[in-house]
This record gives sequence, C-alpha cells and structure tokens, in this order.
Amino acid sequence: MVARDGTETIVAYNASVYKDETGQMVGAFGVAHDITEHKRTEKSVLESEEIFKAISSSANDAIIMMDNEGNISYWNEAAEKIFGYSVQEALGKELHLFLAPKKYHDSYRRGILKFKATGCGSVIGKTLELEALRKDGTGFPIELSVSAVKIEEKWHAIGIVRDITQRKKAEEERETLIRELQDALAERKKAQQELKETIERLEVYTTRVNSLMVTMLAEATDKKTNVVILDISGVAVDAKITEPLVNIARLSRLLGATCIVTGIKSEAVHKLADLGITLAPITTEQSLKEGLRYTIVIVEENDDNGGGKDTLT
Repeated sequence: MVARDGTETIVAYNASVYKDETGQMVGAFGVAHDITEHKRTEKSVLESEEIFKAISSSANDAIIMMDNEGNISYWNEAAEKIFGYSVQEALGKELHLFLAPKKYHDSYRRGILKFKATGCGSVIGKTLELEALRKDGTGFPIELSVSAVKIEEKWHAIGIVRDITQRKKAEEERETLIRELQDALAERKKAQQELKETIERLEVYTTRVNSLMVTMLAEATDKKTNVVILDISGVAVDAKITEPLVNIARLSRLLGATCIVTGIKSEAVHKLADLGITLAPITTEQSLKEGLRYTIVIVEENDDNGGGKDTLT
C-alpha cells in the first residue's frame, strides 16, 4: 500500500461482505493493519540467521548450543569434524553426558539446576582448558568459551570449542626443550666449576713441583749429588704433573744424577702410558722405602767405583 506522501506501507487486510435476505451482496467491511515494522523485524531476523549460519558453517571452532534442559540444540560443521558426530547424531543429546568425561558429570549435575534458573554457572563467561571425548571414545584437550542467552524466558548456553591438541603438544615439546637446555646449562656450569677447581689444583701442584725442581737441581749441582729422590705420595698423577717430573729426571741425568720418583702407583703409570706419556727417564717405586733401598744400591756401587756423591731427597 502506498500512502499519500509516497511511502510504502505493508498491511494485513481483512475484509467481510454483507448480503441481504436474497443473498445479494449489499456492502463490504474491511480492516487494514500496518505490519511494516513486523515485516522489517522478520526480515532482519532472517538475515541474522543467514549470517549466523554462514559464520558458523565456515568456522574452524565448534559452535554448540545447549537448551534449557541441557540438550544439544545446535551443532555446526566444525563440531562434526572435531567430535566425529553428525548433526543427526548430536541434536537432542544431553550435552555433558554425551561429550564430557565422567569426571565432569557430578559437577554438571550440581550446576545445571542453577543454570536453568539463573543463567549462571561455574563456566559461564569464562575461557577454560578442559578435556572432551570424541565419538571413538578418545579424550583430547579443548579450549571452551561459554556464554548464556535468554530465549523465550528460558536460559540457553552457547559454547565455542577449540581443539588444542597440537597446541598442547607444542607446549610440551617446548617445555621439554627448556628442561633439556636448563639441564645442559647446569651440567656445563658444573663442568666449568670442576675444570676451574682442577686447574687451580694443577697450578698449585705445578708451582710446587717447579719450585722443587729448581731447588733440587741447584742442590744437585752444588753438592754433586748422584741420586735425587722425589716422593709424590698423595699427589694426583696426570699429564700435567708428569711433565715437570720428566723434566726433573732429564735434567738430573744431565747433571750425572739418577732421579727416583716414589709414591706413584703402577695403575697410574699404566694410565699415563695409555695417554701416550712415557716415564722412561724416571725410575719409579711405589713406596719411599723401596726408593731408599734402590738408592743405597746406587750409592754403594758409586762408592765401590770411587764416587762418593751425596743423595738428595
């Protein structure tokens, strides 16, 4: 219908006719109701429904609606893919008993009555990480966001569900990598500390041995000593320590003296040999007593030969 000002108006028209005693129509009566706003609202609702369907059908997240009785009233395509149930299989099912593990059922039963009455609940208005069940019974992690909406004076819930299986896997891998890196850093720090302590010990040992070497060689030169005894009992024998010992032995020989190292165990000699270090220039004995006995033999031989040099220990 077009009004005088040219505007279009949608009306609902009801008409009745009047007839006389002979059945002839003698008049008509009509009533028109302006339903323009009603039609506009109806069109807007239809458009909104189409928009919602387009959005929900293209969404990667599951969109699920639960009615006032706790049953599934809407189930989009993503929900089918995520959970494995078709629309026909899901609609009308009691949502929580259908999709949630048993560990959540008691909490659901306690909360559904409050939700039906007030639209409130422990998950309403929140985003939570929970566990859900697929059609094949396997559990998987989800991110759930829930809101309440009142339709025809009854509370309904709309949930958006995201499958976060890959995200959780990536988080676990990242946490494992972080732990491994932390362990590696701790091991490296420990190794660095042990290396530092070893170097400090070696520096002390080496300094002492070098100092002793200078003293012993000076004495050997002045006193014409023919035997030098060096007891290293209690000193850790390794490549760093043996180098100055070998030098002592070589220099002692140049001065005409024999170097006897005591306190070195046979297993230490073997270990050094495995490292490619030879103790050939050094006469070694496991105890100071054995070294002294060997020294006496050398001294006696020198006395027999008219030597008469001193022994330096």
